[in-house]
Amino acid sequence: MTGTVRKQLGALGVTIVVLSAVVGCSAARDTTAVDGALSGSPTTGLSDAGGQVVPEIPTENAPPVGKPPILRAPEVGAFAQQPAPSVPRTSAPATTSTTAVDSKAAKALVGLEAADDRALAAAALSLVGWDWRGRLPGWEIRFLPGRSGYRGSTFPDAKVIEIYVRGGESPESLAHVIAHEMGHAIDTQYMTDVQRQAWRTVRGIPAEVPWWPGSGAADYSTGAGDWAESFAYVQVHHDWFSQLGGAPDAVQTALVKRFAKA
Repeated sequence: MTGTVRKQLGALGVTIVVLSAVVGCSAARDTTAVDGALSGSPTTGLSDAGGQVVPEIPTENAPPVGKPPILRAPEVGAFAQQPAPSVPRTSAPATTSTTAVDSKAAKALVGLEAADDRALAAAALSLVGWDWRGRLPGWEIRFLPGRSGYRGSTFPDAKVIEIYVRGGESPESLAHVIAHEMGHAIDTQYMTDVQRQAWRTVRGIPAEVPWWPGSGAADYSTGAGDWAESFAYVQVHHDWFSQLGGAPDAVQTALVKRFAKA
């Protein structure tokens, strides 16, 4: 890291600290645990997030930092077609009781019929070592059938992450999508403007590049998307789609862990 960058980070009060990750666990669908460790009676119609509507943000104007839009992990390659809806599904998938002590802890909900898809979701979630359950209280991660156009969506106002599962993909690839959306949740839940500026500095992201994409738009060419891709890469070390630079180096990786408290 250059002396100039060190001075800039020092002025922003940023300290590079590497912390250890805590392995999270998953929740389940019906009476079968997603990861084989949870069980209980299913409940449906979760009203805390399922029925809320996320307001639209005009796509031509990126919102100011601190007011995020809907954030997406778009399809790349042959599957890129039509976008998914701009609000989370109003009918939440089933869940079971969990072993979490805190009733406000994040939940993983599975709305997948095929056993293979449920197994894929469980395997992918187990690859993400960040303590999402403890660090995202009140959030839901919903595993839903595959949709054209997008692989995942984050709805900050509703505290909902949707992961669209299609058969045939690897657990590592799906884990990258999960971690990418978690990166958006970290950004909207915890990161400050000072931290976002620090990320711009270490990544060399020009000031004219917007942080947030327009509502429902792809984010791989924005600061938020670059951050989310970097968090996903640090977690899974699989896939890389940011259009603003290569995968994070050692200094940038340390900063990801510092900001995510990973």
